[in-house]
Amino acid sequence: MVSAVHGVMLTTDVPIKQYVLHLDAIAPAEGKFVIADLDERRVLIQPERAEQVKREIERYQQTTQYVAPNAMSKQ
Repeated sequence: MVSAVHGVMLTTDVPIKQYVLHLDAIAPAEGKFVIADLDERRVLIQPERAEQVKREIERYQQTTQYVAPNAMSKQ
């Protein structure tokens, strides 16, 4: 038996992957886009939603600033 799924594999760092999973979790049932959570850094998403997810990730990255813990102590 063969089972085939058509999707786009998204490989990111762990925090961004968690953000993508969060977006899918809060979406209404008809808006879910994650097909499979593959491993620590990869997720399979619906191909027709790939551009929308990419734009959402870019928007999130522009509004989020990471400050390293050591940078706080040097100020």
